[in-house]
Amino acid sequence: MELLSPEGLRQDGRRPRELRNLQSAVDTLGNADGSATFELGNTKVMAAVFGPRAAQGKSSGGRRDADIRCEFAIAAFSQSERKQLSKRDRRILEVRSMLKEALKANVLAELMPGTTIDVYVQVLAADGSIGAASLNAAFLAVADAGIPVKDLMAACVVGLVQDTPILDLNQMEEQMSRGPSLMMAMHVGLKKIVVFQADGRMPVEGVETLAELAEGGCQAVGKAMRSVLLDNTRKLALARGPVRL
Repeated sequence: MELLSPEGLRQDGRRPRELRNLQSAVDTLGNADGSATFELGNTKVMAAVFGPRAAQGKSSGGRRDADIRCEFAIAAFSQSERKQLSKRDRRILEVRSMLKEALKANVLAELMPGTTIDVYVQVLAADGSIGAASLNAAFLAVADAGIPVKDLMAACVVGLVQDTPILDLNQMEEQMSRGPSLMMAMHVGLKKIVVFQADGRMPVEGVETLAELAEGGCQAVGKAMRSVLLDNTRKLALARGPVRL
């Protein structure tokens, strides 16, 4: 199957440098301190944050920063094909580790000593780019919880399909292109890379091309996420009414 048509269009009708339809929302779970959903095409992820709250246990009192704990899961119904358990478990561990390290690099944990922040992320529908979508959902939930961060953080996945750089790989493209791919997360305001995960071999020029495309994708995703957060802030301000001095 050709993933790119002679006209340069992908199987889902997108151009090579075009994102899928992006939708996100915050404050989606009433029992969490922060929550969010993030959808990119047919990929849908939900995240919930509890905390910061006083840490429990003997070693908690001496911490000079917040302890960030992450749980990540892929719902059994999230995709039509059943994956081998070993590959699925390995993928879960990889994404969980990535989420924790990325959040640690962004959250101002030193402002919340002796506390714990629990982040739960679950993939409800998987159609490619689940690592990036999960990190975007996690960041939105953290922001919704009012946890201080260094900057707005956004992620995306890029790759080579038939030697053409493409943005926002779906599941078919991930599985069938057999070309190198790159997952990047960055502070969109500071323009600082937080996560840089390459899969497959490629020349230096190819890495630079994909990195440039990924940066543009992160900026576009970040712009949409910022809009959602600002809209939610306006709603909260209106709900509280005017400030009386």
